[in-house]
Amino acid sequence: MREWPIAGWTSQTVVNKPYVGVDSQGHAYISDPEGSRILVFDGEGSALAVLGGPGSNLFQLPTGVVLDAQDNLWVSDAANQRLLRFPALSFGAAGDQP
Repeated sequence: MREWPIAGWTSQTVVNKPYVGVDSQGHAYISDPEGSRILVFDGEGSALAVLGGPGSNLFQLPTGVVLDAQDNLWVSDAANQRLLRFPALSFGAAGDQP
């Protein structure tokens, strides 16, 4: 079992709970609803990417996260009442997204 600290989920609201999805490479995609972002980590807990975030218009309240058989990322954006699909992300050796 592995764990790592994440700065998020500080509020006690019902909507600020993380959802987690894992792709075929073992990358964890974690929602931070009130932070308006999706965090991506490798299996060792190293940060690979952040999608959205404060000041970004990408999400308003990303809740559910799921990855399909092709590793496409699906995110439910509750405040905008929409479902978003992102193509599979790929990461370089150092975790950089090309």
